[in-house]
Amino acid sequence: MHTTIERMTAALKPLICTFAAGNEQAPEQRSYFALRESVAKLRAALAGEALRRQQLETRIQELDALRIEALTEHRLSAEDSAAQRAAGLAAELEPLRSAAADAGAIAAGINARITAMLPALDQAAMHARQELGRHLEQQFAELAARYQAQAPEVADLAAQLAAVQALMVRFRCGNSNGFGRDIRLPTITPDDAREVPPLVDGRSAEFDRLAGAIANELAGELIAAGYSAR
Repeated sequence: MHTTIERMTAALKPLICTFAAGNEQAPEQRSYFALRESVAKLRAALAGEALRRQQLETRIQELDALRIEALTEHRLSAEDSAAQRAAGLAAELEPLRSAAADAGAIAAGINARITAMLPALDQAAMHARQELGRHLEQQFAELAARYQAQAPEVADLAAQLAAVQALMVRFRCGNSNGFGRDIRLPTITPDDAREVPPLVDGRSAEFDRLAGAIANELAGELIAAGYSAR
């Protein structure tokens, strides 16, 4: 099973996946991927600013707690060292608070740019999907044409199998096991949703008539050659 999947996937990859890469990209795809990359970079920058702001605010909370503790000690003990420590912490906090505010403002600016780009990204994504759809439709049609060209031979083989199987039963010789007539090959008509008869349906009366007619012709030849049927 796994080998079969790999083989079939390898056959389809050049038809399907290379469409999304390199010089084979349509203008709609190039526009979409360029916009998506730009938005992804902005989102990464936004996440970076959010992390920076979070780290700054954590540090601010830690230092501010120490500042309040120093102020409390100064109020209770009137020690100059505590006041100096509180003043030093306040001075240390000032640039951190400014940096945190900047990070928040920068994040808001980045987010505004992302928001402004989203309608264009959505539009480009829609056009890219439409272009991919046209490509997939083309590949589907080509595969269907190959199938329609090759499947009739399989349908003929199925009828011949059934005919020979019927001969073995009729002449009571040979092992007729291994073919349950549960074969069904649909007719594939791209862009047409109407129901059409299958190329072959091993359970249908038409298939029985075809296999039976072939078996009768062959049985006549065998009987003429001297073999007896039951």
